[in-house]
Amino acid sequence: MRVIPLRKPPPPRAKRKSRAFQMVFTAFLASLAVAGAFFYRSSTNYLIVQPTVKAPIDEAKEKEFRIFTGEQLRDLYNNFRYTNTDKIIEPPSITGDVVADAKIRELAESRGYRMRRLARSTTGKADERPLQLIAQKSWLDLKAEAAQGGVVLTVTSAFRSVGDQRTIFLQGLEAYGISAQDIAGGQADSLVDKVLQTYAPPGYSRHHTGFTIDLTCGTNGLTNFVTTICYEWLSRDNHQRAKTFGWVPSYPEGADLQGPEPEPWEYIWVTVDALLK
Repeated sequence: MRVIPLRKPPPPRAKRKSRAFQMVFTAFLASLAVAGAFFYRSSTNYLIVQPTVKAPIDEAKEKEFRIFTGEQLRDLYNNFRYTNTDKIIEPPSITGDVVADAKIRELAESRGYRMRRLARSTTGKADERPLQLIAQKSWLDLKAEAAQGGVVLTVTSAFRSVGDQRTIFLQGLEAYGISAQDIAGGQADSLVDKVLQTYAPPGYSRHHTGFTIDLTCGTNGLTNFVTTICYEWLSRDNHQRAKTFGWVPSYPEGADLQGPEPEPWEYIWVTVDALLK
């Protein structure tokens, strides 16, 4: 009798499918690995040739600024239209005496004082002093740039209201013992002029706009600011560093009839664009 060998049964269909699936999945993973390596290589090459993005401060340093005379700077900010400010229509009261106030204004304007615009709001800060918000970053950038060179700039005054300025001016009159009656009678012109050498009457201060700051240098006060490293740093090359951030001296040298005696510590923001060639 012939013995017929038994044939092995074919593997179940499910197992055949499983093996095929594994082969396809393995091939898929291999293709992903190749694609990933290619992408990594390409992206690495791309990053190497990616141009460096310049910071806004670096771009500002590369701009070319105009060289101004003192009179040109004075005319620039006198005619600059400051945003978020309003024209003062009615001259504010000073002493409360109409005749005395008119006399003070006459003497002030003969020295070069002029009525300034008044800020609508001041939501920005400069060393905790109120400042126009649009000028805040320019101040912070200027301060940071100075600090990198070991120069410590501090703001001691920024925006002042009409009321604040009135108080300051009346204190100046009081220090000289000047009464409203004496002013109205024309007996105190020379003394009032002495006050005007230091203090602006209310309505005439550049600080009303919210774009003006008074600076000190480290522990030095205002009056000796001109002798400090801070002033030397700011004023070098026609105030190049100040202009880089949109600031100019509020009382530049070489300009007549500016109001008070020169105040080297006071700077005013007029935007970078206003200073470019």
